[in-house]
Amino acid sequence: DAQSLINHKTLRVLDFGCGPGTASLAFLAHLASNKTLPLSIEIDLVDSQTKVMEIAKNLIQNFGMKNRINLNVSTHRNLDTLEKSYDIAFAVNVLNELPSDNNDREVLLQVWDRVKGVICLIEPAHRVASQRLIRFRSRLIEDANKNNIRLHILAPCTHQLACPLYRSKHWC
Repeated sequence: DAQSLINHKTLRVLDFGCGPGTASLAFLAHLASNKTLPLSIEIDLVDSQTKVMEIAKNLIQNFGMKNRINLNVSTHRNLDTLEKSYDIAFAVNVLNELPSDNNDREVLLQVWDRVKGVICLIEPAHRVASQRLIRFRSRLIEDANKNNIRLHILAPCTHQLACPLYRSKHWC
């Protein structure tokens, strides 16, 4: 559960496709509001746009928990080069931003492979992004079942069964 993540001495966070750091900042604000801060937080920001990562870095450094946060900035597109695992990962608008090819899910599978706790995927609610998220969700379920990995999907479906909209023209 989420509380067990926070009980770590060091909480490792990956913000993949971080943009201006919105997901990391919201998570830090949540931790601060609940007064459940780990001793230290390592945040790895990954994005292809260096200027926007600088904005994220400045916003997070000025958040007010400077002494607790170790911040790394990277333009890695291939996460296989990263040696660490993470307690929580965010990927916000990543499928929406990636080129529409067959490798879009492979990038997020690299994120999935690095997470030992929670992965939070957030995409806009429009047809193309929703269909890409449905396909990725199906792939996660397939991989989890094949490798006997515990997977719990919270939304938009609250089950781990096949999506009834997979391979249809409809979306949610």
